[in-house]
Amino acid sequence: MQFIHNLCEAAMPGMNTLPILRYVPSWFPGAGWKRVAQEWREQKNKTIQDFFNKTKEQMLSGNYEPSIITSSFAEAKALGLSPEEIDDYLRYIGMTLFLGGTDTTANAILVFLLAMVHFPEAQQKAQAEIDDIVGDSRLPEIEDMDRLPYTNCLIQEVLRWGPIVPIGVPHAVSKDDFYKGFLIPKGATVIGNVW
Repeated sequence: MQFIHNLCEAAMPGMNTLPILRYVPSWFPGAGWKRVAQEWREQKNKTIQDFFNKTKEQMLSGNYEPSIITSSFAEAKALGLSPEEIDDYLRYIGMTLFLGGTDTTANAILVFLLAMVHFPEAQQKAQAEIDDIVGDSRLPEIEDMDRLPYTNCLIQEVLRWGPIVPIGVPHAVSKDDFYKGFLIPKGATVIGNVW
């Protein structure tokens, strides 16, 4: 969980906003953030490696559940990747899946609960819709979404009201690009809109 907390902290505007800061040496006064970034990088790499090693051991022993990682392993081999490339490929696929499903899910649930406490009439209306359409013998399923317009809109509004992450993660443009007539030069920092 500390790793995920650090990732969210790292996503906040900072060094990537002023790219020249990457050239400041870590020993320079006031550059303690560079040492922290190095510690976080090492923690990230260890976390990724630990998860990967466990999955790889299970795959090699034949004692594993089918997953995206195991199917990606077969795809990577079919592409003719070297063992090192396969390891890197699978390691980062696994970490991406992990990060996309832990902190974000917990945050979404917390924001939804907070919204329902603040807006009980919205909760009652959504519950009535679910009771009418789904009943009380099962939970709603993805197939029910089109028949639950109010509930679907409520979920979308809650996620707009309280986005899962504070901002999009900064990225650097790898080549000059145009978007809606605007030039985005190579190397520019872009932050995607979370909504």
